[in-house]
Amino acid sequence: MPYWRLFYHIIWATLNRQPLLLPEFEIDLHQCLSAKAEALGLTVYAVNSMPDHVHLAVSIPPDTVVADCIGKLKGSSSHTLNQLYP
Repeated sequence: MPYWRLFYHIIWATLNRQPLLLPEFEIDLHQCLSAKAEALGLTVYAVNSMPDHVHLAVSIPPDTVVADCIGKLKGSSSHTLNQLYP
């Protein structure tokens, strides 16, 4: 079994940096991101959010496309929040 260690600090912001990520969204957002990351085979080290952006510290396997992971994480979090808080 090969050994790898690739760390990524991923940050993305809301549209126009609007403060849309309210404190009551935080638990659902963090759980959603952690669950999706683990489903993608990522190792999650930290998840945090501010009112206008999200931080995620993960390890992504070398055989996985980083851009695809980020797109799936962003899409999943957006979809979840839109469903829970229309």
